[in-house]
Amino acid sequence: MKRQKRRRLLIFNPYGIGDVLFSIPLLSALKERQNISHCAYVCNSRSRAVLEANPYIDDIILYDRDEIKKGLRKKLEFFRQLCNVHADLAIDLTLNRNLSFLLFLAGIRERVGLDYKSRGTFLSKKLAITNLNRHMASYYFDLYGLIAPGDEVSYTDYDVRIYLSEKEQEFADLLLYNLGLNENARVVCVFPGGGASWGRERHKKLWQGEKFLELILKILLLDSSIYVFVMGDESDKETMQLPIELQRTRRAFDFRGRLTIRETVSVLKLAVLSITNDGGPAHLSAAAGTEVISIMGPVPEDVYRPLGDPAKIRIVTSEVDCRPCYRNFRMPECSRDYACIKDITVDRVLKEVKAVLHT
Repeated sequence: MKRQKRRRLLIFNPYGIGDVLFSIPLLSALKERQNISHCAYVCNSRSRAVLEANPYIDDIILYDRDEIKKGLRKKLEFFRQLCNVHADLAIDLTLNRNLSFLLFLAGIRERVGLDYKSRGTFLSKKLAITNLNRHMASYYFDLYGLIAPGDEVSYTDYDVRIYLSEKEQEFADLLLYNLGLNENARVVCVFPGGGASWGRERHKKLWQGEKFLELILKILLLDSSIYVFVMGDESDKETMQLPIELQRTRRAFDFRGRLTIRETVSVLKLAVLSITNDGGPAHLSAAAGTEVISIMGPVPEDVYRPLGDPAKIRIVTSEVDCRPCYRNFRMPECSRDYACIKDITVDRVLKEVKAVLHT
């Protein structure tokens, strides 16, 4: 039997945390079933946190668009890093003709990717996508069939997980110890923000902060063993204020802006439940194996729901007939004041919380 040639792989995905996690099944299949000797992953600095310590990734190259724009020197340095991988196979998830051209210039012979709106000019193998109507991870995984035709596997055959070091795994235990919480404490993580990859448009898919606060108060009334950790980054503080009086009860703690993404994952692995908007925190929670309730507004859950154990993932949506309106990476102007997210009631989410916590 002819021995399969060892290959050097480069994956280029410059998008958000969820999008990068959607590519993990494809990465896993390539590393487990193809003769890949080296894998480099190109991502942005925020998404890097979910790839660190992954045993299938040998090198992480950062691509931050704002940094690259700073001048010719930054562009040349990034291009040199691409060339130094010496890849002969590239998975191009950029949907961007200019970035695809860089992979062509880097001399990568086989460049495989999705062709959206005829942007795949510089791809050597491509799959056209027009109307997204199934999970994004399945479209990414379709590329495996171009590389290994006839090898019948599915993206659902592979787990999506974030690898932590032993020290990182111990972080959450130490945190609870320092807070004086015992082993009977049930931690519920609440993320009132998220959606960083949407930038200034993220408010369009965020549940109201006052509803998150009302939900937190009702959760704390369910059982005295429940503690709420409000999570997220510094910018998420603007979405909801956690009253000092509530924090003084030592039942609710505000960790926004105080934890790294990997420390957040450590806490999620210990938590009994995570409640999130549609965005990175939902995907982090699912990858951590935590029960997650994701509140989704304009974005279609059939395409972008978190990947993980379906039994642990609950999606809460409204009944408005115009959702989902976010299709093919575009969202139209809303004439109904984002009713798809604003019409979701606290009691609707609380019902799912009670089902998870058995209260």
